[in-house]
Amino acid sequence: MQDRADPDLAKLRQMEKGVQRCKHKMKAFVRFRDLRQGGARRSFAAWFEPTHHTVEPAAPFFARRFADMDWMIATPDVTAQFVDGNLSFHPGQPKPDLPEDAAETLWGTYFCNIFNPARLKVSAMTSEMPRKYWKNLPEAQHIHGLIAGAEDKVRRMQAAAPTLPPERADKIKRQLRNGSPEAD
Repeated sequence: MQDRADPDLAKLRQMEKGVQRCKHKMKAFVRFRDLRQGGARRSFAAWFEPTHHTVEPAAPFFARRFADMDWMIATPDVTAQFVDGNLSFHPGQPKPDLPEDAAETLWGTYFCNIFNPARLKVSAMTSEMPRKYWKNLPEAQHIHGLIAGAEDKVRRMQAAAPTLPPERADKIKRQLRNGSPEAD
């Protein structure tokens, strides 16, 4: 098992890495929608299309993270449900018709506000947020517009940059010239 030159073990490690990456992506890209059924506990549902069978190993993360609510993560192969603190698994299902909720607008607002056009690297972005997940991410509807407007936004940011240093800059420069912060 320790022989790094063994091609079968190398393939197994590569497969393990793919499953771990898919598990990580599931934790990052599941977007719950509020079902608002009026019960004692909040109730949410999400649709996710994993590349590998990662629902069962990832579900305990969601159970810990969202222990105060009932939830369901439906996938084509398996559905995880957390109801009244009990985690269970059921057969997969087609994509359910989930209601839109206010969190979708919030995701879009958050995504647009953390987007830094000056640091745009589309290949890096799509490596971290593969396009296959975009169809189920409410914030993804903003990606094309953010990319298309990035250069113009950078130019506007540069034009709006302050031209005068802050008032304290002169004091700091004097202190540096004099070699002592107490010199002023």
